[in-house]
Amino acid sequence: MLKKFVLCSLGCFFFNLVSELKLGDSFSSLNVSLNDWRGNPVTLGSLTVFEWTNFSCPYVQKHYGSGNMQRYQQSYKGKVTWVTVNSSRKGREGYLEDNEIEKTLKEKNWNGDFFVKDSNGLLGRAFGAKTTPHIFIFKEGILIYKGAIDSIPSTKPGDIEIAENYIKKVVDGSYLPDFKPFETKAYGCSVKY
Repeated sequence: MLKKFVLCSLGCFFFNLVSELKLGDSFSSLNVSLNDWRGNPVTLGSLTVFEWTNFSCPYVQKHYGSGNMQRYQQSYKGKVTWVTVNSSRKGREGYLEDNEIEKTLKEKNWNGDFFVKDSNGLLGRAFGAKTTPHIFIFKEGILIYKGAIDSIPSTKPGDIEIAENYIKKVVDGSYLPDFKPFETKAYGCSVKY
């Protein structure tokens, strides 16, 4: 039996929650009307990256402190819609009050398109987000990748240059005729539901 949930965070989202997303599932199967933290509607592009974050997590700090995440956000502008989601519950590590979000995004030099505050965790659970960072990539609304940002599960910024970056692999390879959707094991801090 499908359960109806209502998500509210400066806007409401309505969707049917069946289970976490699997490769090949459509975003529309969530039946979600998604808004960012300001209440603006989130629209998916032909390619959309969902990035789960917690700016207090050392694994996230590895990518934001080095500028790695922002470089990808910026380099794919116009090609990819970038949605950053924070599912930290109030009182848990990484939670941001509404009045802290804009300042934090500026401090982090965030270059994404939409920032979603999911403090009740319903969106994160629907996706199956387990860690920060945790990446989900959709092509034409179909999930083609879920998992880690890269191949080296460490907090060391020096590992970024030698790791295989899965965002790059999927975004750059998704238009090739031999591209096959895949998933990897996500690593990082647990999402603070």
